[in-house]
Amino acid sequence: MREISGEREIIIFGVGDIGTDLYERMKELKNNPVVCFCDNNTSRQGNMFKGIRIISPAEAVNKYPNGTFVITVINHKQAVKEQLLDLHVPDNQIITFSSYDFINDEDKKRQERKRKAYFEWCRIHNAKIRELKNQYSGKRCFIIGNGGSLTINDLEMLKDEYTFGCNRIYKIFSQLSWRPTFYCFYDIQRTKKIKNDLPYILNNCDYLFTSSTIKDELCGNVIDHKKTYFVHMEKEPFYPELPRFSENVDEKVYDGQTVLYMAAQIAVYLGFNQIYYLGVDNHYSIELNLDGSIRKDLTVKDYPSGLGGMELESSVIPQIELTTMSFEAVKKYAGLHKIKVYNATRGGRLETFERINLNLLF
Repeated sequence: MREISGEREIIIFGVGDIGTDLYERMKELKNNPVVCFCDNNTSRQGNMFKGIRIISPAEAVNKYPNGTFVITVINHKQAVKEQLLDLHVPDNQIITFSSYDFINDEDKKRQERKRKAYFEWCRIHNAKIRELKNQYSGKRCFIIGNGGSLTINDLEMLKDEYTFGCNRIYKIFSQLSWRPTFYCFYDIQRTKKIKNDLPYILNNCDYLFTSSTIKDELCGNVIDHKKTYFVHMEKEPFYPELPRFSENVDEKVYDGQTVLYMAAQIAVYLGFNQIYYLGVDNHYSIELNLDGSIRKDLTVKDYPSGLGGMELESSVIPQIELTTMSFEAVKKYAGLHKIKVYNATRGGRLETFERINLNLLF
């Protein structure tokens, strides 16, 4: 990509991690040229973010006909570029930007220093993770989603099992007689919401796995806790191919648009060869289509009682086409490595794995 620090009227396309990072880096410039964000997600349009407005692509083109559009979405960069070309934005006014790009030479030096320090920090924590490799070889585990089909009665069946909990499931711990063995989360927006409760989560699990990319959001007591394990989350575009599946969690895990993909990679690394998904409905009342449009079905129950409703303010509204591809990647890897994966969810729309009646497992 070309240097963008000298561009006039920058429009950042995409209100996600990369777009946010780009804006923060542009603020380092003497004259910040960013005039707005634009996004296909209609629930974001009209809102303020970082003190500037989020508008639709069409409005951005109309308002800033000479502006430079910087595409920061992780997947579908080409589709977004074609969308802008269809809106008559000249090709020379469109730039694609990834977390590995730089806005100028000074930014490049600054980012390289940060990455060097980051990878050195990760190296220390990677050694801690390696101690866990294959510690659960040949055993079975349950990866628990927070779908609306999940019930306390079903969860109580897992009392003596190895389990992975995630995100906000700790909010129903008071109804359970057991606690998960492993706990996973990595989304920056959800982290901001649950970080004050992390001491409680740490007291109620054996291992806490999260992404090193969000470490700056966490307090020292959480970072240095003996139960906390940081993985390097590699956020690379994968559509239309399947996401890669990590065999070396001590080096990196791959983002599959769902924390359940992170959990699966960790489970395999730990040695589990029977994996059961429970409460993974893979269906929400609000979903984001690949073309950026929103699909709604208000009859769907998003979460079990006690976890609240859909978090529209989260950085990511579920993209079912992408999360389904991550489950397909799990199936593909498992099939090549003699790992059995089943779906014990009652209902839902996840049909990637062979379904199994939870009651028959006990």
